[in-house]
Amino acid sequence: MPVLNKAFKVLFIVVFLLVGFLFLARQPLFEINKITVSILNEDKMYQEIPSQLKAELFAFQGKSFFDVPLQKVIEVAEKDIRVKEAHVFRRVPGRLNVELVLKQPYAVLIGKSDQKFPIAREGDLLPALSPGEFVDMPFLRGNEFENNQNRRKEVIEFLLQLPTEGPFTETSISEIWFRKKEGFTFFVGPEASEVFLGDRLDHKKVLEINKVLKYMKSKQLSGRIIDARFPKKVVVRLRNEN
Repeated sequence: MPVLNKAFKVLFIVVFLLVGFLFLARQPLFEINKITVSILNEDKMYQEIPSQLKAELFAFQGKSFFDVPLQKVIEVAEKDIRVKEAHVFRRVPGRLNVELVLKQPYAVLIGKSDQKFPIAREGDLLPALSPGEFVDMPFLRGNEFENNQNRRKEVIEFLLQLPTEGPFTETSISEIWFRKKEGFTFFVGPEASEVFLGDRLDHKKVLEINKVLKYMKSKQLSGRIIDARFPKKVVVRLRNEN
């Protein structure tokens, strides 16, 4: 008999907790009435994403927290290829907060119609920026970059290895071209000095290029091409020289 009484008490407690849980789950306190979406990145790009995602998540509004798995919200957010990861938080009363980390761009491809496509870490292209949106990073031009993801990835890896100080840094590079004759061409500094690096980006040449650029700046030389395509030397010549 004592055993039955104990079992009855346990069953009563379980049923009481279950009924209590179901009752609370249906209270306005746990009903989603507000959804907020924010971007954690500092780059001012793709600012339309929060409003677009809120529209997709509108179907969850009015439902209980307990009827909306957080993983489902994350899946909806991460369908957008611009989103690297999403974090979702429940807040009482009735708020669902979504925080987005967007894929970091490292350069921008200028397309044939002057559309600007940010380039992510692996060289993959993100959707074009809207008119008026701008990111301050090197521009890539040319069919080779449009058609070859490996070329874009090669450039990103090279940029990430550049020093943070000196005349040849990621922030000092305005544009990067790829042409059959010269290979990679970097336009550097306010004078847009041209640096030829050939078909392969060799980070070992960066130190010598920096020395040459510093010398040119000290002598106020402009209109020069820095040709670093040779194995053991860097040649400086005028732009109109053959």
